[in-house]
Formats: sequence, structure tokens, C-alpha cells
Amino acid sequence: MKRIIVFFSCFLLVAAFFEGSASGGQSLSGGDDPAKLSFFLGEVKSKVNENSEWQPAVLNQGLSQQTSLKTGEESRAEVSFHDGSVARVDQNSQLSFTELVSDAEGQKVEGRLSVGKLWANVKKLGGKNSSFKTQTTTAVAAVRGTVFRLNLLPDSTTELYVYEGEVTVKPFWAKAKPSWPPKEVEPPKEVGLKEWTEIVRAQMKLIVKPDKARTRLVESFNPEEDLKDEWVMWNRKRDALR
Repeated sequence: MKRIIVFFSCFLLVAAFFEGSASGGQSLSGGDDPAKLSFFLGEVKSKVNENSEWQPAVLNQGLSQQTSLKTGEESRAEVSFHDGSVARVDQNSQLSFTELVSDAEGQKVEGRLSVGKLWANVKKLGGKNSSFKTQTTTAVAAVRGTVFRLNLLPDSTTELYVYEGEVTVKPFWAKAKPSWPPKEVEPPKEVGLKEWTEIVRAQMKLIVKPDKARTRLVESFNPEEDLKDEWVMWNRKRDALR
């Protein structure tokens, strides 16, 4: 009987070891943090602020304001928020949270995509103080409940694809407040204005270029062709699991 008990105990220890390895390492609870690293593949690193060092990411680790995530080659990461919203980054991407608050007054999320690709599935925000914004080097996208993805290309061109709902976009370089309400530009139309605000609806994409004219182009995209993108298909499957 003692041999059986010892063998069974060892089996449990080995099983626990492999379970932790398959999920990306030791698991830590997000606790009261407004978000957590709910899933990742490959090499993912994080740091608590700009002055700290990059450290290997830990599954379910809590994420707070100023936290940054960085993915390596063939790596991906998923962030889950208290309200059920998620944000995912593809390989060779970096996402930093400049604002990340969840309390009785609502949830505020502001992320900065420094490089790479991001997919966001945002629940309809509740509370007057709730907001969800993502910025790149050329644009700021604000949503209140939608599915969209952002690509930041090597030349700093921003590509936004909207799948559900709508996204309000303004240029990152805008200093003055844009006019309100924003005006929607019918596709396809290219303009070169110093300051503008754009509403991008479902099945539309917005391209913001970093050239001197600071132009933007709004047009529709083909959903069937879009599904040929492996990054899109992977996110669709992850969304279906929620």
C-alpha cells in the first residue's frame, strides 16, 4: 500500500509540472488588478513600467497601469479585462498600457501599440466614465463595444479593420480638439487634413499614412479575403471559445 501511495504522489507532481509548462510557466492570479495575461504562446515578456527590466511573462499574472507586453517570433499574447473584453497581440508586437483602471465608476483602458498587430474584442462599455482607446504612432482609436484589429506597419502606417460596431479615430498628432459631432467620409476617399475625426463602421478599413500630407483612406474590405489571413482566423477561433 505504501508503494502505491508514493507512486500516486509522484504521478501528481509530474502531472502538475507538465501542466504548468504547457500553459507557459507558473500561474499567478491577477487578483484585484484590472487585467491579466490570460493566454500566451511562445516567448512573451513584460515589465511593470518604462524604467524596469523585461521579465518572462507568467500565465494569469496581473496587469496594471504602465505595464508593457512584448512578444517574440512565433509568439502571441492575450489580455483579459474585468468586463470580459480581450486584447491580443501577434508575434513581434509591443503593447503598453498608459491607463488601466477598473472600479465602481467604470473601466478605463488606454493602450499604445508601438509595433506589430493587435486584435480587440471589446464588450459594450457600461458607466459614463468607461472608455477603451488604442493608439499607434499615427492614430488614436476609441470604441465603446466592438471587434477590430490594428496593424502598425514598419513605415508607421496604421491599418484599422472594423468587424462589429464602429470605431472613432483621430490622428495621433492632433493638438486641438476635433469638431463634434465627427463627420463620416464615404469610401473610397482620400484626404489630407491636419486634424480630423473619422467614424469607421463594420466591414470598413481605415489607412492612416505618416507622410507630410498626413492622409487617410477609408474603404470597404472583402470579409472572405480577410479570413485568409491566419492572424484573423486564429482570433476568430479564440473569440468563439469565449
